Amino acid sequence: MRKKVLQSVTPILLSAALLFAGSVSVLAEQAEPEIPVDATGAVAEEELTAETVSGNETKPAPTVGKPATIAASLTDEKTIKLTWSAVTGASGYEVYSNTNDKGFTQLWTFDASVTSMDVLATFDKKTLNIASAYSFKVRAFIKQDGKDYFGDFSDATAAIKPTRSETEWLFAAQPKDYQSVTLSWKPASGVSGYKVLMATSKNGKYSVLKTVKGPGTVIKKDLSGKALSLAKTYYFKVQAYVNDNGKEYLSGQSAAIKAKTKLAKPEINYLSANASDLVTVKWTKVKGATGYEVYRSKKKKKVGTVIAGGKKVTAQNTIKKLTKRKYVDKEGVPGQKYWYRVRAYKTINGKRYYSDYDLWPTSASTVLASTNFVPANCICEKPNFVKLNWTEVKHAKGYFIQRSTNQNSGYTTVATVEGGNNTATEINQPNGTKYYYQIVCFNDKSKKKSWSYPCDPILMTSNYYCYPSENYQERCMRVFGQDHYYAYGTKAEADTRMADVTFEKWSVDPKKTDAGYTVKKAASFKVNKKVQPTVQQIINEIQATQIQGAALKIEDASGYNFESKYQEEKEGVTVTVKVVGATPGTLAYSAVADIMAKYGYNKVSTYAQEYDPYRYVYVGLH
Repeated sequence: MRKKVLQSVTPILLSAALLFAGSVSVLAEQAEPEIPVDATGAVAEEELTAETVSGNETKPAPTVGKPATIAASLTDEKTIKLTWSAVTGASGYEVYSNTNDKGFTQLWTFDASVTSMDVLATFDKKTLNIASAYSFKVRAFIKQDGKDYFGDFSDATAAIKPTRSETEWLFAAQPKDYQSVTLSWKPASGVSGYKVLMATSKNGKYSVLKTVKGPGTVIKKDLSGKALSLAKTYYFKVQAYVNDNGKEYLSGQSAAIKAKTKLAKPEINYLSANASDLVTVKWTKVKGATGYEVYRSKKKKKVGTVIAGGKKVTAQNTIKKLTKRKYVDKEGVPGQKYWYRVRAYKTINGKRYYSDYDLWPTSASTVLASTNFVPANCICEKPNFVKLNWTEVKHAKGYFIQRSTNQNSGYTTVATVEGGNNTATEINQPNGTKYYYQIVCFNDKSKKKSWSYPCDPILMTSNYYCYPSENYQERCMRVFGQDHYYAYGTKAEADTRMADVTFEKWSVDPKKTDAGYTVKKAASFKVNKKVQPTVQQIINEIQATQIQGAALKIEDASGYNFESKYQEEKEGVTVTVKVVGATPGTLAYSAVADIMAKYGYNKVSTYAQEYDPYRYVYVGLH
């Protein structure tokens, strides 16, 4: 008799049994045995020879052995490795499983070549539930005359629950700020979510604080609903769960983890000893902080000593409470390199709870403070000498007096003042010369790192205009001599030496709505007859000059002083012209400057000519 005999394997997936399944597949899928085929590709029939039975005798049932051993072990958090011993002559095996001792059910049938398998946890709600414990047993069978003959079951494996151990949760806790902590853990596959449990001690009673979907959360409140506190320590566990048709199944809990809140650390964002022995430190705000502590060190890797905000007032820590985000260190030694650190704190019931220190910033090297001249006390009291005076600087042991003919470079030291003095009474300077002076303070004159930056320079002129002990008449007589000095008893007498200079005065026409200029009338002012021609010529040329198609227009003038944007000096006579549009940097300004320079008015004046209305003194060229 010819029969078609096919060996087959029926894989069945262990459903939902293992809590952290990531896919629905059998890890070790068994290969189908080869099926003989003929040359045409059709399945070949195997030739079987049946034994002859005489009379009514039947063939005896075969004896089927029992698997001697069976073992189940966790390969990983979602896979059970199942192995059993082979039975001689067996056609195949049946694998049974039960859940929580509720009875064994056949789940798999394999041919005789299979004696092991990977049971993959899958989320299959139809058969098994998550978070259950499983046992397995195997029996062999022999096929004969179309019948299956079964042997005894193997011993059942011990119950095994495919879940991760508490140490495999990889649970972590980090402070987020002073009122919250961040929890995170290794995610689990195929779960509905996670429950976060909380207790006030490691071995205390844990209660569910919150339920979350993902593998992490921020905790802001405790079990009583109060905000977390810097003064307390908290303990947490986590476990996964699955909702199955309204029924909730829980995994095991993770190991307990300790967590505390913490103040954020401040960051120094400004550190400067700019031209001063006072170092200014500024830092970022820390939410929830009561105050801050500032530390100073001479070494980069040392925290150093608290100099502000410490608990006790000391020689270095001058203030106990520092709430501002700025501190000026006034006690540093000039020329010393310092490193600064800052930390925040919050006071609870009289105890301080601290943040971490900020990262080390760039160090600051203190520089001795600079001084400033007192201009009113910087004078030329007598020919060939100038007197200088400046403000005193704390920590300075002396001052270098430097000068140059160039405001921005070329300074050399001409005098050194020590012993706490801040005045140099006689600095030799020839008559008629001009020098720029600057002061450099020093703490140790042999070490440049203890010197200050130079102060702003001051221009000193040792000439005939500078002697404060002279009255106006004496100065005029000395400067111009008797031939060029006149003091008349009446205005009429003085006017005999004067002449009028006329010009067109421009102003805004009040009848116009826009800000245009129009000629209103001719105006005049008095100058000395000797300078009248040149002054008149300057005015004429200005009014005749065209710049970019627009005429320069003199808006105002009076006496020796035109009340202008452009002021020039020539031998004691000041001529000032205010011209519409003639401001520094413009073409109009340059044009006016060129015209005035043409007639010798090319020195910017810092000396204002005085006018005595009671004596009618007019000074100028005659």
